[in-house]
Amino acid sequence: MTGDFLFRMVLGHLVGDYWLQQMWMALNKRRTFDAVLSHCTAYTFCIILALYPELSKLGVIKNIFLTFLIFGSHWIFDGTDLLEKMLRKLGARTYTRTELYINELDEESPMYDIQKHYARIYNAFVHAIADNTGHLLLMYIIFRIFI
Repeated sequence: MTGDFLFRMVLGHLVGDYWLQQMWMALNKRRTFDAVLSHCTAYTFCIILALYPELSKLGVIKNIFLTFLIFGSHWIFDGTDLLEKMLRKLGARTYTRTELYINELDEESPMYDIQKHYARIYNAFVHAIADNTGHLLLMYIIFRIFI
């Protein structure tokens, strides 16, 4: 696996997960079949397009299998609350823990609104990094095995 391959894999991930994920997909992918299906399809297309030179050499059966693995691994993270459960098991920040933290803040403190605001922002940042790490790690493992 070359640096160029890894770069294209990350680039495909970023385009599929951010540029092509519309707001309605992001807000509904854990609630509606259409949203997660649309998002995972666009994401898978970006990965396949980014890695086409290598994938084109593998044959039809392996490509179909890899397509399902890419699609399915993305669905697992984006269509379920698996990431939240994993973060909870690891003792990391989660949306639930952040809200519990906010509930323990002193509402009379002049810093309350700022603390609440930044706790949610920081949690969203940590969640996005954890999400990307999970996606890229799974893809790396998949491609390390098959390419």
